[in-house]
Amino acid sequence: MLRGGVLIKGPKACGKTETAKRFAKSILQVDSDPQVPVVMKINPGMLLSGETRLTKREHE
Repeated sequence: MLRGGVLIKGPKACGKTETAKRFAKSILQVDSDPQVPVVMKINPGMLLSGETRLTKREHE
């Protein structure tokens, strides 16, 4: 299985997330999902397994 990642960079509010959502089959909101830290401790591979996933973390 081929695995990799794409980093989309650009100014705030230019459509990076909306563009990524077109290709992702699921979305992982790292900062807003309270279950993420728990799963990271138990089985981090489970968070990234499966289909094309958009992993989003808010920046200040």
